[in-house]
Amino acid sequence: MVIKQWFGRGYERFTHHDMNRVNSNAKELFAFFAPSGVPNLRTNYTRADQFDYQDFQALELAIKAMGGYIGQIFAVEEAWGYNRTVSWVDFERVEAYLYMIYVNRGGTNPRQTVPDWMFFTLYAKKWEGTGPYHQILDAETAEEYTAVAFCDPLATVQAFADHINAVLKVVNPPDERISIVAYGIKPTEDIPIIIKKGVFKMQARVNLPASAWVGSGPWTQSVSVAGLSVNSIGIVGAGQQQTVDQFLAFRDASMRLSAVGTNTATVQVVGDKPTIDISIVVAWEG
Repeated sequence: MVIKQWFGRGYERFTHHDMNRVNSNAKELFAFFAPSGVPNLRTNYTRADQFDYQDFQALELAIKAMGGYIGQIFAVEEAWGYNRTVSWVDFERVEAYLYMIYVNRGGTNPRQTVPDWMFFTLYAKKWEGTGPYHQILDAETAEEYTAVAFCDPLATVQAFADHINAVLKVVNPPDERISIVAYGIKPTEDIPIIIKKGVFKMQARVNLPASAWVGSGPWTQSVSVAGLSVNSIGIVGAGQQQTVDQFLAFRDASMRLSAVGTNTATVQVVGDKPTIDISIVVAWEG
């Protein structure tokens, strides 16, 4: 049983999938106490449906009834109406009470947070249009002003190069559907991407000396970045402190964060090997 936890973060969004999930959970739990009296909670919402206060009222009353079965008084909302504003607090309330009931019935799985990372593959055969090209992805939540798409560090060099040449952007994601637009060259490789919702919580500026690149192409360079771990996911970018020449060298290099470790980062160049020192920004979480 999946029971989520809500914090009011900007990228969280309660969708029709969540309403179906919550009502299904409530019906399954109610059956433990009164198999013949399970409330008729709707579980077939679609993206086109609007929020229905009557349905949410029925859910809250079912939760209150279950509280009585386990000897708990649940402070549910009993005055839903057209003039009431819905917020993440309401979603968290019903999920929290459902989790208490779930645990009372012997459940042991932890609650899930709304993820701020999403992993997808942009398949070469699925690009639509004649340029710019686009693909539609199904995802739980995203908002254009907080979402960024970047290539998975585990992608092949060719897939990463296609990602650079495609010039990808997250555009106009209505509800939980995200549109990825390629403004550049249409990719010919399948590209594994990561969509990050919200800002990266950690950033550090590092210097990449021209003399420190190793290999014969692609070239790599390992640098110290305090706070990185083997579980970190991040990106490299140009910083405001770069000179024009450094920015042009950074652009032509097509850099990526190819590997991370404890307090270390490996930066890979798949384009032109820089001939000058470059200062970059590493941004990550985890």
